[in-house]
Amino acid sequence: IIIGYFVGLLEVNFQANTRIIGANSAVTLPILYHLIFSAALFYGLCQSKNKAHSQLASLIAVINIILFAFWFSNYAFYEHEQYISTGIHQRIGFYLHYISLLIIVFFGYQLYQINKEKPVFEFFKKKIAIWIAAFFIIYIASTELMLHGLVISNSPVTALEVRSSELYKNYQSNELHYLKQQIANDSIYQTRNQIIKTGYPILWGILAFVFLIIGIRKRIKNLRIIALSLLGITILKLFLFDISNASETGKIIAFILLGILILIISFVYQKIKVLVQDDNKPLETNETE
Repeated sequence: IIIGYFVGLLEVNFQANTRIIGANSAVTLPILYHLIFSAALFYGLCQSKNKAHSQLASLIAVINIILFAFWFSNYAFYEHEQYISTGIHQRIGFYLHYISLLIIVFFGYQLYQINKEKPVFEFFKKKIAIWIAAFFIIYIASTELMLHGLVISNSPVTALEVRSSELYKNYQSNELHYLKQQIANDSIYQTRNQIIKTGYPILWGILAFVFLIIGIRKRIKNLRIIALSLLGITILKLFLFDISNASETGKIIAFILLGILILIISFVYQKIKVLVQDDNKPLETNETE
C-alpha cells in the first residue's frame, strides 16, 4: 500500500508540473490524489470492526483534516494571488478544492460516526474534543468564506491601473511586474478587511445559531456553551474592531448585524431556564459533559 501510494503520488506530481502552468495550481493535483487515496484507505478500515483499524482510521481522518485546514487549503489562495497579479487564468486549484473539501467533510462525518457511541481514543471522551471540533468547523468555514469573497471581488490588475498608480513613476519598465504585485496585494488586503468586518460576523452568527440548535436537540451542553461563546466573541469583535475606523455605511451594517445577534441571544435566554432544568433530569444523563 505504501509503495503504491508513493508511486502514484510521484507520477501525479510529475504530470501536474509538466502540463499545468503555475506551481500553486500544479500542487493541488498531488494533494487531491493524497486525499482520495487516504479516503479510500479510511473507508476500507471503517468496514472492519477491529478496534485497531478504527483507531488507525480515526488518525487518518484527524491528520488529513488538520493538513487541509492549515496547509492544503492555502494553495487556492496562492493561486488566486498569482492570477490577480499576472492575469494568467488558472483556477484549477480553486475548482479542485471543492473535491478536497467534500473529502474532508466525509472524514469529519465518519469520524463522528466511529466515535459516537464508543470512542476509540480516551481523548475523544474529554470536553476539549468537542471544542476542537467546533474550532475546525469555524476555521474551515471562515477560510471558505474568505476564499470565495476574494475570487468574486478581485480581478486581474490591468495596464490602466498600473499607469494610474501613484508609484508608477518610481518603477522602470522592466520592474512593472513588482508594481502589479503590489497593486494586487493592496486589492486583496482591502477585500480581506471587508470580509473580516462584514462577512465573518454574519458567518459566525449563523454557526452559533446552528451549534445552539444542535446543542438543544441533541442535549449537548458543551455545544450550547460553544454557541454562546462564539456569539460573545462576535459581539466583542464588532465593538472593538469592526466599528472603529469604519465608514458610516460600515457602522450601519455593523449595528444591523449586532441587532440580529441580540435577537439570537434573546432566543438563547428564553431557552436557558428550560435547559438548566433539563440538565438535572435523569433523562439527561447521556448528555456530553
